[in-house]
Amino acid sequence: MRILVCGAQGRLGRALGCAELPEGTALTGLGRQQLDITDPDAVERALDRDSWSLVINAAAYTAVDRAESERDAAFAVNGTGPAHLARACATRGVPLIHISTDYVFDGTAPDPYPEDHPMAPLSVYGASKAAGEEAVRSLNPDHAIMRVSWLYGGQGGDFVRAIAGAIRAGRHLRVVSDQTGALTHADCVAQAALALGAKMVNEGLERGTYHFAASGAANWHEIAAVILAEMVQLGYKKVPLEAITATEYGLPAVRPANSRLDCGKFDRLVGLPRPHWQTMLVPQLRRILSEQGERI
Repeated sequence: MRILVCGAQGRLGRALGCAELPEGTALTGLGRQQLDITDPDAVERALDRDSWSLVINAAAYTAVDRAESERDAAFAVNGTGPAHLARACATRGVPLIHISTDYVFDGTAPDPYPEDHPMAPLSVYGASKAAGEEAVRSLNPDHAIMRVSWLYGGQGGDFVRAIAGAIRAGRHLRVVSDQTGALTHADCVAQAALALGAKMVNEGLERGTYHFAASGAANWHEIAAVILAEMVQLGYKKVPLEAITATEYGLPAVRPANSRLDCGKFDRLVGLPRPHWQTMLVPQLRRILSEQGERI
């Protein structure tokens, strides 16, 4: 199986590039410099480079708050880009896995979101990702859309690094407590995408939309409390931790209050275990703290 990964320099793209591959699988990752998915001609050339068994689109505009003032840029990458990929894959008979997000929902449902719940994004970022999903569905029936939530991990900035950095600096923490989801490590998502793709290619797995997230759920304040407790245990000074609302925090983009995803379909049809969010968090935090000369 020959896999093409778009967005190879992003958080998930890097995780896919480092993932353990099934026997007989080769993976080629192209970053934005090698493949700009907003350029249809570039997409056509990339698809013609090899006889691909599967394309995974991990390319995305992920600056959630900046998207509020950069609508065209967000829609170009998250909406138009997936359309180019879906069309090119369909022409060549190549299945496509497109990575999406819990932000396509409005977060008002009381329970975890199933795959068929109507999309109602609250932000420009969420709307652009919803547009990408619709494009993939309409242009290539041979697809899987994999929605993930609260992605972190790797070398780039994320919530865990931000909280750890604030604790190391001795700063007072004010963390949102009215948004709930499952903090999900990029390595887990990479393995999930590869397992999903292998079953699509080798076993004719049902196409359509899948949800994947770590098991369990917590709000941002609760996650910060786990980080703080772990760091105090390691000898760092305890700092004040205050629970606030998303409105008090005042970010430009509105986030869903409920980001929990119902992953039952993935569990049933793909069967890859989903670790609890805390199981992955503690080792990642220890890796961050052990990095020599790393500013977090």
